[in-house]
Order: sequence, then structure tokens, then C-alpha cells
Amino acid sequence: MKEFQPKDWTEFVGNKKAIKLLKGAFSSGIRSIILYGPVGVGKTTAATLLAKESGALYFQMDGSRFSKAELDKILRFGNVLLFIDEISRLNRTAQHSLLIPIQEGRLILIGASWENPWKMLIPPLRSRSVLIEFKPLSFSEMKALLDMFKVKLNIDVPDDVANILIRSADGDIRRLQNLLMLWHKTGVLDDTISGGGVADKDEFYDVISAMIKSIRGSDPDAGVYYLMRFIEGGGAPEYVARRLVILASEDIGNADPRALQIATSAMYAVEHVGMPEALYFLVQAAVYLATAPKSNATLEIIKNTRELLEKYSTVSVPRHLTNRKGSGYKYPHAYGGWVQQRYMPYEIEKADLVVFKAGYEKKMKERLKIIRKEHESSGQSSHQDG
Repeated sequence: MKEFQPKDWTEFVGNKKAIKLLKGAFSSGIRSIILYGPVGVGKTTAATLLAKESGALYFQMDGSRFSKAELDKILRFGNVLLFIDEISRLNRTAQHSLLIPIQEGRLILIGASWENPWKMLIPPLRSRSVLIEFKPLSFSEMKALLDMFKVKLNIDVPDDVANILIRSADGDIRRLQNLLMLWHKTGVLDDTISGGGVADKDEFYDVISAMIKSIRGSDPDAGVYYLMRFIEGGGAPEYVARRLVILASEDIGNADPRALQIATSAMYAVEHVGMPEALYFLVQAAVYLATAPKSNATLEIIKNTRELLEKYSTVSVPRHLTNRKGSGYKYPHAYGGWVQQRYMPYEIEKADLVVFKAGYEKKMKERLKIIRKEHESSGQSSHQDG
């Protein structure tokens, strides 16, 4: 809302540390600055005020609608300051198109994202960037902002109403503006609008949590519903892709080894193609993961191994496994694929770290039984000397 926009830095409230870093980075000649934090905390406004103060030629783009053709048009104006909202939505090709203009000094980039986008930036762009976090405004900061709005609108807001507006906005400047205008126009302030900020903030985590738990629970319908709800609500597809990769290993693992391949392929496709087509890859992967056999064996293996390391973290590696000439190591392929020799440190008599639960893991267990049976028939266990 234009009537609420700060005219200069004196009217900008909150995130003083972030603004100090932003001004410092800009004045020191850093040409790629990434701002991240929840919605409605002043990232876009800060970039606009910085451009106004510097006198730079200023353009804004939405990461979901970014195009190389539009970028080329903007760069024809010479040295420009470009603000890209939701920069985390840019695929790798789009990010690459920013590098040369930044390097040549024709472009100053300020990107914004509601989540930390660091892992989604390509390494060359990451190395050229500084990351600055914006945080939700405190109660006192929101009160100062509301007092300023009251003056601009020339209205009076009773203290009890002001407290409800501030708490309902939950540190979101834009929400505070909307709630204030709604109350000013209608005089209504009840449970219909109060507490919305917290609900929105919680909903982000709730929807993602519901998606993961639905897929883990082998319900593809619910999994796809929450996935689409998150994306259609403005969530980043790259975030969903990363969560699916984690789920593929944590909740499926070797019960279906293809699950991780499909999830990582989907993540790669999302990064390189972008929206709206990225939705195809995510939905396909989510359905596959939901219908795959489930196992958290990998999690248990990690837990078991950590417990063993608490007791045996510094014991010596058997000499024949070290990287030394004449150590006595037997190369299994020279013996038909397997040869009897010890692999565990001598101090560890028995270590059943690996567990097998479902799906393909059962076949892996059978294969291991065959190998161990061969060991036993020769009179030694797999952890003993060869």
C-alpha cells in the first residue's frame, strides 16, 4: 500500500543490524546481496530505499517469472540495480545468466527469499554474494510502526485494538497494514482476523510436515494434496525437492534403492527446468515414494554406529587395511570376488550395526547370510583374521 511506504530510512522500522550490513555491503562494492527472512519484514522496501538513496537505475523482477530476454532488456540501460524477489526460484541456467553482468560491473543484484537460499545458489553466484538475514519485528517495533501508520492515515486506534492488531500481525508488516485497513474500514476486529499471522507462519511447517508424514504413511493422495497446497500457496519447489530426497533415504532407504535415485533426479530437474513444469517432477517423485516399501533401517544403522564409536573411536585400523606397501591386504577380485580376512578393528569382537527390515533389504540380508555361511564353513567369522 503506497500510503504506508517509507519515504526514507528514517521511516524504516526494524532490522537495524540487517540494514547496517546491507548499506555496508553496497558501499563496499559487493555486487550481489541476498536478503532472506519471513514475508513482510521489509526486504523489498529496504532494496527500494537503497536504490533511491544511491540514485541507481532500479528494476524489480519476480523469480518465478524471470526470463533471460527481460534481463537483456534491462541491461541495455547500462549499470543497473536489479531486485529479484524469491530468487530461490531461479533455476541454474537463470542464475548463470546473472554472472557475467555482475562480473563486468553492469549489474548490482539484490535477491530476496523467505527461506535461506544459500544451498540453492550455484557456487559461482554464491561466491560473489553476501547473505543477510531479516527477522520478524518485535512487539515494540510493530507498535512504533503502527503509531506511524496512525499519523499517515490521521486516525485514532484505541490501545486494546492496537494490541490485538500487533499480536495478530506476528511481526509481519504487510499483515499489520492489512489488518489496520480492514479495522479502519469496517470497525470489525474479532477471531475472524486476529491471530492470522501465527496461523500463516505455522501453516508453512504444518503443510510440509503433513506432506512428509503422508508419504511416509504410504498415502499418495494426501501426499500430493499437501505438496500441491504448499506449491500453490507460494512455497518454493526446491524446498519440497530437498525434503523428498531426505525422505527417500530416511524413510525408504534400501527397501527400494530406486527411491533415492528418483528423488535426486526430481531435484535436479526442478533446479534445471524450474516452474511450472517442476510440478511434474515433484508429483511423480512423491507418488513413487508414497507407494515404495518403507524402512528406517538407515537411521538405526547410524544410531548403532554412533553408539559403537563412543567406545571405539580411536582404535587402530588393522595393518593389512592401511595404505602401506606390503601390508598383507588380500584383493577380493583376485580370489573370485571374496576372500577371508578381517575388516573390523581387533578390539571390536562383534558389531551387528546393519539392520534389514523390508523390501530389497531382505534380499540384501539373504546375500549377506550366504557370504557369512561361507565364512562359518571355513571356521572363521567375517571379522576375524584371514
